[in-house]
Amino acid sequence: MGVTPVVSSQLREETTKWLKRTYSCLFQTSLVSDEVFRRLFRDSRVLVGYARVIFLVVALYYMTSNYIAASFLYVLSGFLDAFDGWAARKFNQG
Repeated sequence: MGVTPVVSSQLREETTKWLKRTYSCLFQTSLVSDEVFRRLFRDSRVLVGYARVIFLVVALYYMTSNYIAASFLYVLSGFLDAFDGWAARKFNQG
């Protein structure tokens, strides 16, 4: 039985505003609509998942020839997995 952390609505709103400002600066737009923001965040989580799998496959490829690169990519894949899980819990998407 897991415990779901409760995030206050004020913290959620402040985080959303900060992320909107960050994404609007990146894309040189004055305001990002809620729908575009949700799609962007959802797509970035998908991209992190794809990168995690790609790093794992490349790590397996290099495992016999370059164990240092393979170890680095494997650890990086693990960190991306942890980040993805943290972001999913933080935004109640998991």
